Amino acid sequence: VERNRETQEPVDPVEECDLLLTLGRAELRAGLAAGRATLLRAFELARSFGDVARESASVLAMNRGFFSRIGRIDDALVTALEHAIEAQGPADTRERAELLATLASELVWSPDDRRFALSDLALETARRVGDPRTLARVLLLRCMTIQAPDTRDERSALLRELRSLGESLGDPASTFDSAFAYSGPAWESGDVAGMNEMEELATSLAAELRQPRLEWQASFMRAARRLYEGDLGLAEQTASETLALGQRAGQHGEAFIFYNEQILEIRRWQGRLRELLGIVGTLAGNETVDFGWSLTRYVYDAGEIDIARAVYLEKMAPLPLPPRRDMLALTTLFNLAYLAARFGDVAQARATYEALTPHASAFTSTTVAKPVGEHFLGMLAATVGDHAVAEQHFQNATRAHERACAPLLLAETHLEHARLRVAAGASAREVTDLLESVRMISRPRGADFLLVGCREIDDLIAG
Repeated sequence: VERNRETQEPVDPVEECDLLLTLGRAELRAGLAAGRATLLRAFELARSFGDVARESASVLAMNRGFFSRIGRIDDALVTALEHAIEAQGPADTRERAELLATLASELVWSPDDRRFALSDLALETARRVGDPRTLARVLLLRCMTIQAPDTRDERSALLRELRSLGESLGDPASTFDSAFAYSGPAWESGDVAGMNEMEELATSLAAELRQPRLEWQASFMRAARRLYEGDLGLAEQTASETLALGQRAGQHGEAFIFYNEQILEIRRWQGRLRELLGIVGTLAGNETVDFGWSLTRYVYDAGEIDIARAVYLEKMAPLPLPPRRDMLALTTLFNLAYLAARFGDVAQARATYEALTPHASAFTSTTVAKPVGEHFLGMLAATVGDHAVAEQHFQNATRAHERACAPLLLAETHLEHARLRVAAGASAREVTDLLESVRMISRPRGADFLLVGCREIDDLIAG
């Protein structure tokens, strides 16, 4: 293009498009956000002279293995993908399979559920085409697209297939993507050995490949693991390192969101949420930011009960149950259960209990660890006064957290179990044994939030 500017010769649009494609791919690999705009320019140029192959190549080059934006649709990319699919025609091709899978992925945040049907069609097309690399890309995209509590087993099976494909193709990048994605269903099932194996594999491959995006994702997995293990100091250090790597990779928005989610959870355990209340308090209840209503829960735990109650009554209590079938479904249910219990909302507790019961053994799969579903079912059962059922749920949650080697989650369940026993009129000894377990776990880890809870229960017993 520069040569043509110097010589005043007409620019060959095909050559310009190819140069833009090459530049855009290089920019994205280098972690430069400008790569997206460059590739969209390539798409528009290819569209202007009707080159279907270059249109497809341009939009597919923008894909990073999952949706391009968190919490909202990339409208420009969706429009480009829809045009490219229409231009491809109905024949089974590698490009059509990947375009369908990519469009489905970009519709994760759409209010409708058409992404499931699009992903089904993409997988069927890829299997008919029979190209292993195409199938690998479609499998990866599908696993992020259909993420919902009821698809965990299917996603696990697809990701095992993806890992096998990556190994047979000798493609370390594909193997990395499968490891990163597989940590999700492993986390949901409380498979700590599987989570750790995937984190270690991803870390090794990121060091080998030295691509900024992969280094960021591997570091994110390490931070989540440290938090899960209850090492708050190391988790905070790793979260800060992850933020820097995400910025270097050009993932500024996602890196900032992930960092803040992890820091909020760290500050919660430390009993320091009020330090962040100025920001969190203004964003709680904002549906474009408060994913799964986590910020509202943090506002409550920071001590701003009235603000949290107002959001809960206005926006959370009227939510349809079960919630939308997506990756935030469990997070939404867990946060709704927590606040319904804290506010003593018996009617909401009953409705949430029914919606959450199918997911009793599940953990969330977002950026931070939350207790297993049994824990929240115990809180809800206690709220409606069914003490015997609540007792069983807390015992089940205790076993799940012990198996998962999640000490702070175990301590939180013991704390809620102690609250239940006080309400049920148990002996002081039955309560203090649980509280002593909470203290033994919390003190060396600096989990003051749990220690404050112990003191509150001590006051109840004394009173």
